[in-house]
Amino acid sequence: MSTHNPDVICIAEPLIKPPTLLPPVMCRQGFSANFLHNDTPHRVGNIWVFWREGLVVSLVSLSHQQITVRVNSFLISFVHASSSYGLRRELWQDLSQLRMNNEAWAVIGDFNIVSSVVERKGGCRPCLTAMNEFNSFIHSNALIDSTTLGYKFSWCNKRWGSRRMLQKLDRMLVNQEWQQGNVGWRSKILTRKLSYHSPIVGWNSCIPKPHNIPFRFRKAWTHHESLKAVVETSWNEPLYDVPIRKVVKKLKRLKQKLKIWSSEIFGSQAQHIKVLEEELEQIIKAQESDPLDPTLHRGI
Repeated sequence: MSTHNPDVICIAEPLIKPPTLLPPVMCRQGFSANFLHNDTPHRVGNIWVFWREGLVVSLVSLSHQQITVRVNSFLISFVHASSSYGLRRELWQDLSQLRMNNEAWAVIGDFNIVSSVVERKGGCRPCLTAMNEFNSFIHSNALIDSTTLGYKFSWCNKRWGSRRMLQKLDRMLVNQEWQQGNVGWRSKILTRKLSYHSPIVGWNSCIPKPHNIPFRFRKAWTHHESLKAVVETSWNEPLYDVPIRKVVKKLKRLKQKLKIWSSEIFGSQAQHIKVLEEELEQIIKAQESDPLDPTLHRGI
């Protein structure tokens, strides 16, 4: 979440009742205390939607397979489709009703069906009827798959050898109005970690990234024996000003000292994470190419 800094987040199939209050991790990231879910007294909800404070979000449609919201002038449908293609027909019908106003529209989530046989590796062939109905929904609503970056497959059953299966079940579909209103729009299948599913992220490539990244104190620093000396040395260096400004200037100076010290002692944490993520990416891509190789599957 901190890497991609999304304005809207959807969690599909959380398998638990929704929280009554916004989770602390979402509060720290600046998300609104208001959020949506499709939980009912007789059915545990499978879709939660969160958005950043200050963003104007209104509910348009809700069912046990989708939540559709309006964000400014854009419609976004968050989907967790049923595993039964008979029930998915209801979803295709509900979503198709939303297109009547010709608004900018995106549909994102777990569709529980592939659009072609090449989007599945391993296992039996996908149901032709279900696949045709999914493609009919896509084409009749003039949607295109913008999820062309990242991995080929978004789901894995985490089994080994001949029982292993990979599929592209998750994607983001957008219409022409969405593309016109979001020039340079792209979406990507990210690295799968704990879940069977990979996260999907979408962004407008024309929006520049902020340069004023805030200073963060790392918990790992407290375990290093030289931290105390760095802080004491910086704080005790002479600095002449009125008391209140002196404290502010000392803190600012200490921040720069800590950044330099951290780089020398720990190196770039972002670079370490990047190297590990690149290694994981290569392993997952190797799995996609050869899902029957048991040496590539342990722990992933």
